[in-house]
Amino acid sequence: MNLINKITKEEFENLKTPILFTEKNAEANNNLASISNGINGFRIAWNSDINPILLLVSRNIYAIGIDQHFALVDFESQAFLVVLFMSLLSLR
Repeated sequence: MNLINKITKEEFENLKTPILFTEKNAEANNNLASISNGINGFRIAWNSDINPILLLVSRNIYAIGIDQHFALVDFESQAFLVVLFMSLLSLR
């Protein structure tokens, strides 16, 4: 079973699953995907050509990372356990 499936903009907008990641600028969301365990899922959107990384942490708990986004999610309850949005800081 594929846990990450790339989808179209129309599919992304029609899904009723929670959005986990998206770029602030909607035009920057060049890649869209659904993440599902076959029962519950989430939607993600990102800008780069890098594929998301999804790792099983424990039963129904997954770590998901793409670009500057990272989260721990519980697929059973569809809960966001940790969500981090990192950005580069300019040092002078």
